[in-house]
Amino acid sequence: RLQKPFIVLDGTRNPGEIETLAGHLPGRHVLVGVVASIEVRKKRFLEARVRVGDPVSEEEFLRLDRRDKGEGEPETGQQVAKCLAMVRLEDVVKNDYGTHEELARRVDEWFLRYEPMLK
Repeated sequence: RLQKPFIVLDGTRNPGEIETLAGHLPGRHVLVGVVASIEVRKKRFLEARVRVGDPVSEEEFLRLDRRDKGEGEPETGQQVAKCLAMVRLEDVVKNDYGTHEELARRVDEWFLRYEPMLK
């Protein structure tokens, strides 16, 4: 793993958050998107999630998924689809398969591409 100082912000859900970060760190930030297909996300939520408030049906998952993407949300609300649209294609990491370790390996590979920037 990298031994360089950096900050990771997880769960950005509105473009305003990204714009604020860019304003405070011009030229010193990189936006990455971690994505998975709706089928994989639905399976993970319905089979593996046990937190209070997590979807318990396919219909509830789909309702929450639409909200997260920004459907029916105000401009200041959740807008994950708009956030992902701001990510350069080469900075999108797919999380459709494998274990957490496999995802960690893919993210590590992504970080290594930016190692010179972190010096």
